[in-house]
This record gives sequence, C-alpha cells and structure tokens, in this order.
Amino acid sequence: MNTKAIKQQLKENNPDKLYSVLVNCGKRYHLSVQEKNDLKNTIYNLCSHSDTEVRRIAIYVLCFYWGMEEYRDKAWEMYSKHEEFDEVRTTALSSWANTYRNKNSKEAMSILYSILKNRNIHEYIRVTAYSCIFIISTLQPKDWPNADIDWEHFDEEIDWKLVEKLISTAQ
Repeated sequence: MNTKAIKQQLKENNPDKLYSVLVNCGKRYHLSVQEKNDLKNTIYNLCSHSDTEVRRIAIYVLCFYWGMEEYRDKAWEMYSKHEEFDEVRTTALSSWANTYRNKNSKEAMSILYSILKNRNIHEYIRVTAYSCIFIISTLQPKDWPNADIDWEHFDEEIDWKLVEKLISTAQ
C-alpha cells in the first residue's frame, strides 16, 4: 500500500478503524525508511487524538515498531501525564524505553529503576519499567527473568540484584 492511501486512511473518524490502520503501519505494511518518514508526522499528530487507544498505538508505532528516537521526548511526555490513563502511560513508557533498545544506557535504566522502586506508582507501570530495563540492557532475552509478576508479591518477585548489577555495569 502506498503512503498516499495510508495517509487517507489515517484521516478516518472511526477510532477502531484508525487503530487498525495504525497497527497495520507498525506490523503488517512493509514500509521503507522513506515511506515511514513520509507518514511519521501524520502519525505523530495522532498522539494527541481524543481516543485513548489511538493515542496509545500512535506512539507505539513511532517508537516501538519503528524505533524512531526523534519521538523519544514525546513518548516521555505522554508517560509523564499523570492524568492520562495507565494503559497510555505504560505504552508510552515502553515506547520510550524501546528507543534505547540494547544500548545499555545507564541513564535510561536508572530512570526506569526509580519508577520500579516507587511504590506509589501503579504496579502495571512498575512492571513495565522492570521489563524495559532488560530491553535496554545487553542481557540476552533468554537470560531475562520472568516478568509475569504475581501482583500479591510484586516487590518480592523482582530480581533486584540483577537489575542493580545491570545498571552498575551499564554505560
């Protein structure tokens, strides 16, 4: 599908259809770098859409699927809006972290660690911070601890020593 047709579909008023087009942009359409560059501003504008799911998937396409570091600040801004739904904040946080994938960034992992340690933050966001630390690290996925956390024992199930070791050896 060409970008002109996709841009037309991204003008859709029905949030469910718009969501599907965005998912297709991220997962199904095999877009070149140039095509992604042609679509990115249109998708970026959808990060402010009135529909929660549209906002959530728009930042996910840009930062998670496409790995566009230039939208890292937007992802962080979306995460930082405390009045925003937790689902949007969580997706924005994982999108932000994905722009650091395998970069072993001590600074990014330390930010996630501070979120993970903060018991005033919803566990759903905290577990996202936990799993994102591994995404940023150089630890191979086969060596990642289980992130399927028992909510009743959340803090006991976190591998704090591993997280602290990863951060201490990061750059």
